[in-house]
Amino acid sequence: MLREYGIPVTQWLRDAVRFVVQADEDMLSHTSDTSLGTNSMRPTDETESALHRAAINLAAKLKGRNKRIVFAESCTAGLVAATLGRIPGISQHLCGSAVTYRDDTKHRWLGVPTDEIKDPGSVSAIVAERMAAGAINTTPEADIAVVITGHLGPNAPDELDGLVFVGIASRETEPTSKSVRLPGNRPPNLIRLERQYLAATLVLETAADQLNQVQPDATS
Repeated sequence: MLREYGIPVTQWLRDAVRFVVQADEDMLSHTSDTSLGTNSMRPTDETESALHRAAINLAAKLKGRNKRIVFAESCTAGLVAATLGRIPGISQHLCGSAVTYRDDTKHRWLGVPTDEIKDPGSVSAIVAERMAAGAINTTPEADIAVVITGHLGPNAPDELDGLVFVGIASRETEPTSKSVRLPGNRPPNLIRLERQYLAATLVLETAADQLNQVQPDATS
């Protein structure tokens, strides 16, 4: 097929390998944390452990109350569902997660009004609540929806830097939300990853707290 376009196969392979190697070198050069003496992009051990503990705790509560959950993730980009999905048996309780990273996706997938995305903006309480409503309304088998939107930096405007909004919706209550300012005590090249783990932990903990207020099903 490549020869039909006048491209020798060996040349294509060399170019492909060169591209992958260069991309890998570029990534390492941008993520190298000289202050820690490592080239790996990782959150702190404490932050990583907290995320996994939160996932295990939520899984236990979902099982104990025989409930199902759905997520919509913007700034965490699927990390919440991916972490929870590592737990055996969670398929009985995890409906899924909509990764609505861009504003247009929030509108098209979850029905967030475009005028509210423009003002007050996608990082706001009303957008988080709209996302939660959209997530639960489009997932009939879910008992609860927990969503997140935020700006993790770096180079965020001061008023938005590290600010996240978590939205919650259930079958019995109107959507609500809360805001949290995440700390920024890592080097600039690692601050986004650290905050992503912190934000995902916040979503899982918020979901567990919400389930504490829910009566178990009679079949549980």
